[in-house]
Amino acid sequence: THTHTTHCFLSSLPTLTMAHNGLAAAFVHHFSVQDDSLVLPAGSLCARFVRGIHDKDFERLSDEPGKVLSWVCSSELLGRCLGRTPVGAMATVGFDLGWVEARLEDGTQHRLVVFPPPPDLFVVTWDNLLAAVGEHYGEEVHAKLAPQLPALKATPYAAIDPAERLREIARLPVVEKHAHPEFVSAENFLNTNSRCASAAQQAAARAKSPTVDENLYLARGFLYHAVGCNLHFTGTGRSSDGHVELMMPNHPVDSIRGVTTVTLDVSRDDLERTKQQQGGEGGDDLEEDENEEP
Repeated sequence: THTHTTHCFLSSLPTLTMAHNGLAAAFVHHFSVQDDSLVLPAGSLCARFVRGIHDKDFERLSDEPGKVLSWVCSSELLGRCLGRTPVGAMATVGFDLGWVEARLEDGTQHRLVVFPPPPDLFVVTWDNLLAAVGEHYGEEVHAKLAPQLPALKATPYAAIDPAERLREIARLPVVEKHAHPEFVSAENFLNTNSRCASAAQQAAARAKSPTVDENLYLARGFLYHAVGCNLHFTGTGRSSDGHVELMMPNHPVDSIRGVTTVTLDVSRDDLERTKQQQGGEGGDDLEEDENEEP
């Protein structure tokens, strides 16, 4: 296997060298001792914060049912994590601290998966996203999404979903949201006779906007719920604060070449310190999949 696992903030941290384990392991070492001296060249590493309760929850980059594509952090975002505690790093990349606190209560564990950029990594522009949907969700989904692309590019999110109903559904617990009639899975996106389509039609009518119709609302809902493009998604390849946004297929973690995994010690003390440092607020959420805010 290509996997190497270490634990973060343990006194028995093993000695890691770039020559033996590469830049990913060098990052893990610096991160684990809160050393921000390592400089990461642009495009040198990717990562994803993963979470779960059971070992099987960590087998893929995302364990949510039906998740085909996964967001990953750029080396720029990773560089911002150096010198920070686990919760501080999570807040830096966009985790809501309220979500982190809730996960402390339900026994969720957290890991950081770090690896060199794989060949199927892509910058998430509208056009690249449409191409990835065609490749990974199939031609039928692509054919229904493609006609909505010009309107998706031109219409602000607030005009499509002014009541932020899609966001409300996305924040439900995973089992509950996947069973919800308004959750826009790939299957519901294609099924015009589904309860989801009826709910979308009603939501579009409530919006009272000439730019919003059922098909546009469903398309944006599919991208939000199934793909993970939340209300902050710009489609420019960069987030609202300017960092590059990346996606890749939701591979098994062990299949990713050069991967290194860090088990994060997410504690109540760390959470409270991070709250104090940030005035009690987390960063903007970059992605919402399952119960996750980034």
